[in-house]
Amino acid sequence: MIDYEIIAAREAISQSATAVLDVQASHIAIYLTILFAYMSVAYVAGKELTRFQLATVTFVFIAAAGREIYLITLFGLAARLKSAQLAEIYEHSPAPALFSGADNSIFWPIAIWALGILASLIFMWSIRNSKAE
Repeated sequence: MIDYEIIAAREAISQSATAVLDVQASHIAIYLTILFAYMSVAYVAGKELTRFQLATVTFVFIAAAGREIYLITLFGLAARLKSAQLAEIYEHSPAPALFSGADNSIFWPIAIWALGILASLIFMWSIRNSKAE
C-alpha cells in the first residue's frame, strides 16, 4: 500500500474504534444506572417489599445488568479487534502492548463487572436483614 492508503485505512479504523468505545461507554453508564437504581430501591423500600416483589425486582435487575455486562464485553472485544487491525496496518502502533497478558481473557472483565451485581445483591440482603428499627 502507498502512504495515502495506509493513512486512510488507519484513519477509518481509528474512527470506527472510537465509535465502538463511545457505545461501550454508553453501556457502562446504563449499567451503573441500573446498579444505583436497584440500590436505591433497596435503601428506600427494601424492607417493605414482599417476597414476590423482591423476586421480580431482583430478576429484572440481574437480567438487565447481565445484558449490559454482555454488551460492555462485546464492545470491548470489538475494540480489541480494531486494535489488532491497526497493528496489522501500522507496525509501530502501540495497540498490541495495551492488550497483552491477562487482558486477552474475556472472563476477567465479566468477573469484575459481575462484582457490581453481587455487591448490589448483598446491599439488598443487608437492608432486608438489618435489626434496626
